[in-house]
Amino acid sequence: MLWLFVIFSLVLPRPDARDYPGASAIYVLDSTSVLVKVDLSGQTYRHVVMRVFDKRGRDKHSNFMQRYDADNEKVELLLDKTHTIKQDGDTVEISREEGIGDLSTVSAAMAPAYSNARIKLCAFGGVEPGDFLEYTSEKSRKKPKDKTKALFGTIKFASDEPIMHKVFVLELPGDLRIKYKIVGDVKVDSVLGEGKTIYTFSSDSIVRISHEEWMLPIEAVGQRVVYTTFTSWDDVGSWLRDDFEKSIEHKGELAKKAKELGNIKSICESVALDWRDIPLGFDDIGFRPKNTKNIYKNRYGSPLDKVALLVAMLRSIGKKAYPAYIASSGIDEDIPTPIYFDGIVAAVDTNGEYIFLDPVFPSGRLSVSGVSGILDGDKKIYPLPFNRGCGTCFIVKEDTAVFYQMDKAPSKSEIKAELTLSEDGNLRGKIVGTLRGVDAACARKYWRGKNPKELKQVFEEFAARIKPGTKALSWKVSDLDSVLSPVGVEFEFTSPEYLVKLPDEYRFSLIMNIFGFVPLSSYFGCESRKYPFTVLSPRISELSTKIELPAGLKLTYIPGSLHIDNNLLLSSCDFEYEGGALSYKVIWGFKKGIYEPGDYGRLEDAHTEFVSPERSFVILKE
Repeated sequence: MLWLFVIFSLVLPRPDARDYPGASAIYVLDSTSVLVKVDLSGQTYRHVVMRVFDKRGRDKHSNFMQRYDADNEKVELLLDKTHTIKQDGDTVEISREEGIGDLSTVSAAMAPAYSNARIKLCAFGGVEPGDFLEYTSEKSRKKPKDKTKALFGTIKFASDEPIMHKVFVLELPGDLRIKYKIVGDVKVDSVLGEGKTIYTFSSDSIVRISHEEWMLPIEAVGQRVVYTTFTSWDDVGSWLRDDFEKSIEHKGELAKKAKELGNIKSICESVALDWRDIPLGFDDIGFRPKNTKNIYKNRYGSPLDKVALLVAMLRSIGKKAYPAYIASSGIDEDIPTPIYFDGIVAAVDTNGEYIFLDPVFPSGRLSVSGVSGILDGDKKIYPLPFNRGCGTCFIVKEDTAVFYQMDKAPSKSEIKAELTLSEDGNLRGKIVGTLRGVDAACARKYWRGKNPKELKQVFEEFAARIKPGTKALSWKVSDLDSVLSPVGVEFEFTSPEYLVKLPDEYRFSLIMNIFGFVPLSSYFGCESRKYPFTVLSPRISELSTKIELPAGLKLTYIPGSLHIDNNLLLSSCDFEYEGGALSYKVIWGFKKGIYEPGDYGRLEDAHTEFVSPERSFVILKE
């Protein structure tokens, strides 16, 4: 099958690092050829030639990793075309015994049931700046078990390194065709031959995508091709339904346990807490969950598996429960494909409206899915999945599949502080917080499972945020072992010499939200933005503070009020001085989960005004 490779000159071009500022390496060639047979088995050939510019590039690219499913795929390296090419033309060959590894993914290593999720690892030797790396592999794929001719994917024509030439060739048998969408500068050529169709997608001189904090993934912002053999979303729904429903059993011990628990909330909390989380996504294990009987017995599961278990248990008590697939970076409804989906939750039909349940505790997956808010009205106990703010999911029911617009209302965390500033200048008080959405997810991620000594360190750090030397007196955290309830926090402290005496006045700093896990400043470190970025979820943080002031001192300066309320954000600061006490309320809210680069300037201006130094202190005089 060598004809599938792009013919490449034996004389390697020698790109100069000075022509690619910021890059640590460059892809001279990135070629992938996919041959699909009539039964949908096939081979994928990958051929990469890269030049390393500096030591960063050496450290970053000297290990090539290729994921695969060992139950259905096999990866072999072609060693005559996998080696380090020195600047003088000599090669450093790779040892089959020491340079090639076949490993379980880190996540799969946590549970034997997922040992099919594998990584082929190739470690290049003798790499120095200026050298070339050549990598060539062949991945063979078995005939799929299902009868549906499902073929879909995304080809990334962008990277955080520049690319001189990239090509993707797809050969399909018979009358099999794909729908595709091109984003960016990618050329396409399709050739209809005898009993086959060959599609060739290519692009040259691709500029690297420079990292911006909180930007969406490269596959969501760079030039790319999305392709699919599905002809409609009904076909996608049928395919997902077939995979999901084959795994659902709601009888036996599973059903008995569900009936003991008796209600939606208790069942969801049990699945979240009593079944260990294995953080594997669709890219690792596909869209078919394990059999729910085995998930129940094993007491662990991927997010897909835990949703399947939750659905099975809810159905066993008569609830209409279904899988709801989430695309955190959005969906193009013109191209029907499950490749957009990177998260899953359970949807429970309650008289035509849906409750959404995520039975997975937040961990490193905060940037993908988790908890975004608390529903209004009589459904307050049920959180929405947070999905970077897109708000649309794909619910696959018994006989249909529908897109559904989830509630986009921001989650709201509320912090209240009751403080007393004594005549000797010491500040003492209590802060009580109700954390929801991203704040609750972060609290569970960072605090859950900590012992008393470790929690003490956490609150000592919070105390230090108020002022160095501040002492934590007591603390209490509630509902860390729930995925449905807000997280409660109570914190008492004392801060000596908080009031600063100057020659003719006194000053002290205003306490802002010390429980903020993601500093606002982290979103505003760029001069400008080229790419869409996420704040994870629409959310509001509200801090209400009352400070009793020392007798004999009067406020002579308090910050002015601030009110900004538009389609992007909510920002306000209000101050009141009455009866010897200062009260103030500070609110910051993101109204979206994903923002466009053009939104950044307005957000940054609002943030600059919100954190203005003039708004951070008060002045008192005798």
